[in-house]
Amino acid sequence: MAPFLPISPCCVQGSILPGTPRGTFEPAGGARSLGRYVVRPEGGSKSPKAALVLFYDIFGFQIPNPKLLADAFCTALGVDVIVPDYMPAGLPADHLAAALEAYPGEKAAQGWLARAWGKLSLLRVLPYAGGMRDGAVNPKGEVAVAELKAEGYTRLVGIGYCRGGSVLTHLLSSGAALDAAVVVHPGVEAERWGKIVKPTLWLLSDPAHEHFFKPAQVAQLEATFARTHAPFELKVYDDTVHGFGARPALEHAATRAAFEDANARAVAFARRHLGLE
Repeated sequence: MAPFLPISPCCVQGSILPGTPRGTFEPAGGARSLGRYVVRPEGGSKSPKAALVLFYDIFGFQIPNPKLLADAFCTALGVDVIVPDYMPAGLPADHLAAALEAYPGEKAAQGWLARAWGKLSLLRVLPYAGGMRDGAVNPKGEVAVAELKAEGYTRLVGIGYCRGGSVLTHLLSSGAALDAAVVVHPGVEAERWGKIVKPTLWLLSDPAHEHFFKPAQVAQLEATFARTHAPFELKVYDDTVHGFGARPALEHAATRAAFEDANARAVAFARRHLGLE
C-alpha cells in the first residue's frame, strides 16, 4: 500500500510535515464569513456535491500540516476538501515543543531543569486561550458547515484533530448537517457523546500517554455508544501520544505506523459515507 503522504526518509524529523500545499486559501467575503483552504481534485471531482471538511488542531495554519493532510485526502478520495479557518490566531508551532513529547519517551532523559522549563512554557498558551474557547470556535464550526450546505454540497463528512475533534463532537451533538465524522484524539466532552446519532470513527492515542483520554474515559466512550446504539467505530493506537494524527513524529516507528493506519481508516470511512463506493 502506498503511504498516505509520500515523504522521503530524510524528511521525517519532527512533527512539521514537509511539502508544499497545492490548494488555495479563499479569504472571507461575500456570502462566506470564514476564510478557508480548499483543494480540489486535479481531474475533477468524483462527486461534485460531496466534500470532506477538515477541522485543524490548535496550531491552525501556523503549520502546513492541515493543508498537506487536506491535499492527501483530496488525492485519496477524489473530492473537494475544505479546511475552515475557524481559529485564525493559531498557536505558534514552537510554543508546546518544550512541554509535550512528540512520541512516548522522547524527553525521558531530560534533567529537572528542562522538565521545569517545559512546564513553565505552557504559560505561553495563555494569550491564545480565548480564541480556543468553545464559545469562540464552536459557532464558527456551525457557520462553516452551514455555508457549505448553502453552496450546494449535499454530502459532508468531517474529520477533526485535537481541538478540531472537539468542534466535531459539538457539531454532531447539536444536529449540524454532517453525514458522518472522523474524530481524532479530541478532548473529553462526555456530555455530548450520548447526543450523537450520526456514524463516527474515533482514532485515539495510547491512554498510557494521553493527557485527555485515560482508560476510564475510553471505557466511558465505549459504554455510551453501546447504550445509544449510534454507529460507532474505535481504534486506539499503542505507543503514541496526543497529536499523532495531526503532527506525527514520523521518525518514531509506532507513530508512523499509527499515522498511516489512521489515515487509511479515515479514507475508507469517508469514502463509505460520502457515497463514493
